[in-house]
This record gives sequence, structure tokens and C-alpha cells, in this order.
Amino acid sequence: MIFEYCPRGDLLDYLDTLDGPIPELFLWHVFKHVACGLAFLHSHGIVHGDIKPANILLTAAREGERFSLPKIADFGAASCNPPPEMPRGHIGTPSFQPPEADYRHGPQSDIWSLGSMMHELILGRVPMQKVRELETDAETWFEGSGREIPDGVVASGLYKEFCYYQACHVVERTRIDCPSEYTTKVYSPLLNHFMMRTLDLDWKNRITASQLYDLLPKLEAIVQDLHILGQPELLDNLEDREELNGREAPCVTDSQMLRQLFERLARHADWASHQEMRKRVMQLLFLMDEEDHFAAFRALRDVRNFWGMEW
Repeated sequence: MIFEYCPRGDLLDYLDTLDGPIPELFLWHVFKHVACGLAFLHSHGIVHGDIKPANILLTAAREGERFSLPKIADFGAASCNPPPEMPRGHIGTPSFQPPEADYRHGPQSDIWSLGSMMHELILGRVPMQKVRELETDAETWFEGSGREIPDGVVASGLYKEFCYYQACHVVERTRIDCPSEYTTKVYSPLLNHFMMRTLDLDWKNRITASQLYDLLPKLEAIVQDLHILGQPELLDNLEDREELNGREAPCVTDSQMLRQLFERLARHADWASHQEMRKRVMQLLFLMDEEDHFAAFRALRDVRNFWGMEW
């Protein structure tokens, strides 16, 4: 078998070349390319099963792009149209598997792994943290847990070890848009929002690769423009929480996040000088839900420099 040579190594090799935190633009670049690769795989019924930094290789940058091109590698845990009720998380790397991996497997598993990868790149740790030691081995623990190995599971020994691993670990996600014990580097609320969407505890609500394919290339282009123009602060202070009946809701929708970004940029950017960026921002309208689309339009009717016409 002949494979393409990726001379720049994997994402872990890349991290070793950095003296400080990863640039936000590189994170958007990786997020976009890996998500688009997963969208292609998932559209053909293929679930990779082991997305992690060591399995993302880097080759020469594409024309017009600043960073090396990430490529998904190592399909040893992959499956084609796997039955969702047949778990396969134990075939991949346990620390990058979603919380539901002991009872189901599907494209949503890859999305969680993508989010875990981003989480580790930024914070140096996956969102699955050890909370206790069990005073027994995996085999003994599994036999005493009352669990049964689901029908069709390959490598029953690995499955028992995976369940044992999950019993010792809990999900612990950390925001990246504020300082924490893991990093003093602060990234944009926009990047935090979509990373957290990949790490939704409910696999049914987790963002899909197809949705990321629609969103990330357009968002990356806008973020890149803002950095080039020296205005990355326009990404700050986007709210990913809202008040509902006096109580804080866990997060806003993707559409509401896009609407905030759209309104912020429409009001504060110098559109007379940046026609191309205005076109990029206009694309956000068509990614919003209809309600947010028209609400943004109504809110910004008076921003004449943005719309390029009188009202």
C-alpha cells in the first residue's frame, strides 16, 4: 500500500514547535479542515472512530492558506454504516470517546472526538478527567457491575476495560474564552461556542459534521479578516448564555450566536473600505434561522454604510 507522505508530522509534532499558546487562526484552520473531512466521511457512511491529535497529519499548505494542511489519518478503528446500537468506542482511544460510547456508536462519536481534540490542543487536557481509583481490576469490576456485553461487540476484553475506564472518569469541559488553571491565553467566545457544541453531552443535540461544514469555512474567513484588519476584539463579548424567565439558559443557539456576530460586525466595522468582508458577513444571514435572519435585518435597517443603500 502506498500512502501520501506528510512531512510535517502530526498535530502533536506541531505543538512541540511552538514557544507559546497556539494562535487562534491555526485553531480555526484545524477545526475547519478536520470537520470538513469528517463531513465527507459521514456523507459516505464512514465513522472514523479515533479522531485525536496524533491521527491528524500535516502537509504543505494549500495555495492562499497560511498554515499546513491537516489530513485525517489512521482508519484502523473506522467502520462503514455501523449499527448505532453496537458500541465501538473501545476500539478507539478511550480518552477521546463520548460519554455514550459504552452503548452506542455513530458519526456523533467523531464529533465529540473532534471537540476533545480541540480541547486538548488548547488546554493540554481532554474533557474526560479521572475522578477516582477502583480497588479492583477491569474484569472483576465488570463482573460485579451487573453489566452485559452488547451483542456484536468485538474484543470483549477491550470493552470491559473501556467501561472500567469510564467508571473512573467524568466529563469536565473547560471554557477557552476566559483564563483558567490550564491556560492564561483567552480565545474568542465564538470559537468556545462551537467547540462546546461538539462536546454536547446529549448526542442527539450535538452539532453535526454537515453543519460544521456549512459554518466553519465562512466563520474562519471572517475571523481571519478581523485579525488582518487588527480588529479581533470585535469577536469579544459575544454572549453564549441568555436569560429565560429570569433564569440563565445554558447556551444560545448557533443561529443566535451568528446573529450576535452579524449585528456586532455590521455596526462596528468600516464597510466602506472592506467590501469583500461585507460579502462574507452577509453570508451569515443565510445560515441563521428565519426568525434571527429577520430580527437582524430589522435591527440594522439604519446601518446605511453596511447595506450600501438609503432607507
